[in-house]
Amino acid sequence: MNLRHLLHSALACICFFNLWACSSDDVVLEDIVIDDDLVLIPDPAFGEYLKFLNTPGVYAQQEGESTTYYLHPEEVKQVAELSLSKTSGSIQTLANAGLSTAETKITDLTGIAYFTGLTRLVLTSNSLTNLDVTTLTALEALEMNFNLVGELDLSKNTKLTTLRYAASVGGTAEQKLAVLDVSKNMLLAHLHLPNHNLTTIDLSENAALTERLDLSGNPGPDADPSTADIVIPEDIYNQLPPAGRLGVTIGSTPPETPVLVINEVLYDPADDAPDGDANGDGTRSPKDDEFIELYNAGNQILDISGYKVYDTKGLTDGVPVHTFPADTKIAPGKVLVLFGGGTPTGDFGGAIVQTSTSGDLNLTNAGDIITITDPAGNVIVTLDIEPFSSNPNKSYTRNPDITGEFVQHSTINDKLFSPGTKVDGSPF
Repeated sequence: MNLRHLLHSALACICFFNLWACSSDDVVLEDIVIDDDLVLIPDPAFGEYLKFLNTPGVYAQQEGESTTYYLHPEEVKQVAELSLSKTSGSIQTLANAGLSTAETKITDLTGIAYFTGLTRLVLTSNSLTNLDVTTLTALEALEMNFNLVGELDLSKNTKLTTLRYAASVGGTAEQKLAVLDVSKNMLLAHLHLPNHNLTTIDLSENAALTERLDLSGNPGPDADPSTADIVIPEDIYNQLPPAGRLGVTIGSTPPETPVLVINEVLYDPADDAPDGDANGDGTRSPKDDEFIELYNAGNQILDISGYKVYDTKGLTDGVPVHTFPADTKIAPGKVLVLFGGGTPTGDFGGAIVQTSTSGDLNLTNAGDIITITDPAGNVIVTLDIEPFSSNPNKSYTRNPDITGEFVQHSTINDKLFSPGTKVDGSPF
């Protein structure tokens, strides 16, 4: 009897004797006979996730109180997609299913090289410091936002159409991309690389870039991450939608100085009033109490009449969650607070206060991207809230205000939010 027959026989026996105790969410561990046909998966978080997904060719063996995971190199070739995300929503799903490694980030992807049939691989919000995808020649989409990989070889992934890799806010300089060669990826239509250490990128072979190019937050040639100055070919620039080209310019066009700053965002109000009643109308609402605080960092009055606010879905569909009405002007050094709805009550530090024209900011707790465009459709500012999505019930605010990184408001003081005011409650 060969190895696979032994494995399948063992699995059948285990399932027969334990069927009465298994539910659809249970992770079943089968005793197996190990020989040279199987390859060890050294990272338990990787192995248990694969087993939870019922990945063909992945096996588990109980060894005392621990579980060891293996893969069969031939059997895993049939797998076309793997989603190994560790966002807060994914962690909750894994925890509900009883995985012991639910909250453990994957750090070692040894074994992925055998999944040569993969066309889509999602690794969002893990802690990988290296990733070898050179054997994954069928790969069309790679999503690895918020990992710690500082070097990436895509030379063998000639079928790649989508690459999403936003750098981790906690990553060191060595854990962000300073160089990326995409000359072999001529089918790339979507390239999302915010907040890395790129000063330039050669896109001369990437004529298929038509969906999205995001290089925002990279230092560019002037070493300032806030300026959109990474030069790309003019034909690529022109074929990208204005809302889908970020952090880039053409030729020697001087970059615009950003003046509109997202200073605070509340995407998941606390469950009970008054803790969750951010708009002060006496009722806690998961939609009405969401807010975005905008600051004018320029030295002139900023007229944002006709500007539009989008969540991720709205940007895709072309439907804003809010359009700023006529005569909406923010004075220098002052703020505007946009609530989801309700009847905001209070002075909010003298800030301009509005509620969304759609009645819902629709900020998804598991991760979303806020995009604000001007009346011509040019992207003015964006904020990816996915790195914040594991800590609901409080706002995220820059600390210090305007110039600092985003942190949980409650780590600064006993307030859960401060719409319209500085973090200490004083007016701007």
